[in-house]
Amino acid sequence: MRTGKWQTVFVCAVLGMAYVVSFANPLQNAYRKGDEREQYLKRYRLVWEQTETRYLFPQNPANVYQQYSQLEKEIRARGVQDVHALRERLQHEARRDIAGRQETSVSEWEIEWGKQFLRLSRRKRMEHQRVEGTGRYLLHGYEGYRWYLGDGIGVAVNDTVPSISSEQAGQPSPRVAPAPIRIWCCEGECYRHEVRDILDVSPEEIALIAGLNLLRVRGANWTTTETLPNRLVLACNRVSGDNGQIIIKATLLSKYGWLSQWVWLENRPLRIEINVQQFKQVDGYWMPQQIEVKEQFPPVGEIRRIWRLKGIFPAGRNVSLDELSSIPTVKETGVIDYRLTGCVPELPYSEATYNRMYASYSWQGRLPSLQELRRMQPQQAHSRRGVRGSFPWRLVPPILLIVIGALWYWKLKVKKSA
Repeated sequence: MRTGKWQTVFVCAVLGMAYVVSFANPLQNAYRKGDEREQYLKRYRLVWEQTETRYLFPQNPANVYQQYSQLEKEIRARGVQDVHALRERLQHEARRDIAGRQETSVSEWEIEWGKQFLRLSRRKRMEHQRVEGTGRYLLHGYEGYRWYLGDGIGVAVNDTVPSISSEQAGQPSPRVAPAPIRIWCCEGECYRHEVRDILDVSPEEIALIAGLNLLRVRGANWTTTETLPNRLVLACNRVSGDNGQIIIKATLLSKYGWLSQWVWLENRPLRIEINVQQFKQVDGYWMPQQIEVKEQFPPVGEIRRIWRLKGIFPAGRNVSLDELSSIPTVKETGVIDYRLTGCVPELPYSEATYNRMYASYSWQGRLPSLQELRRMQPQQAHSRRGVRGSFPWRLVPPILLIVIGALWYWKLKVKKSA
């Protein structure tokens, strides 16, 4: 009887000490809570609706016309013959840049885990776009992307199949080939690192919509700047990215299991602010229900995103690269594999593509080894010599190429500012 009493006292003492330690070290407790939440939410497929608005601030006319003049030269180098239509279209886009512009889109995102990969899927309805010039065309259908993010490797697939029809009687409809699959490597888990030019949301944003532990993003070393009974304020400095130091701050709330309520990231001139506006509890684990994101690129513009959680479903656990063979666009396009460039965080892959720092091949249902890639590269370097791009531009009608070029310029300008 006396032995049982002492056992009860011992258990209570241990539990009491554990409570005191966790309270005395809330950062350690926040790590533990975040890991538990991440493991539990891997059981589910999460569906989000994203509303994104891009604002381009009014630009200096001299700078705009200089940039578009350079863009005209590059597009003409692609083989555009209708110079008058090209210049007319670019001048129209330049006037819009000088005045400022606003564009809004709505897309659906799905997040699901497999044994080796986290799969992010984005699906956005393409607006009907009327193109004036040598012909008038309508683009419709869905724009789709998939990202497979695993330990040490990432795969991006564009499964967009636009339907393009001509409004002119007797004129054949053009055809646009899908973009190639892109494969790269990461130091650690790709879903915790930024991948510029391939995935246009920050890893902090991915952590919140996918239920990941924010404290383990980017390999950050967090320090506590303020500790209160109901919240924890953290900060970290990390030398990374094109512009040097990245400063990250975050506020975690104890009432929501130390889930992040506010995140601030600065990598000048880029600034990102993330606010969790609503929370949802799933079997005792808290997760965001609505998130607001503001990205500022002074003096170019800013992007605002609203994420709304639309559904939580049991995960199928069948996510793997075996899916690629069943995607229709994969049969028509090839693979651009950057793994020979090394696992460089925040590598600008547009630059790697321009400098031919990749191996290309057709998808055969498996990933080639690095040794196989090295054998491919010398042969391909000879065949690509003197070729400016691998995209089949001859399949794109000149006026459609102008629109693609103008949209590419907008993305490029934003990326350079970041």
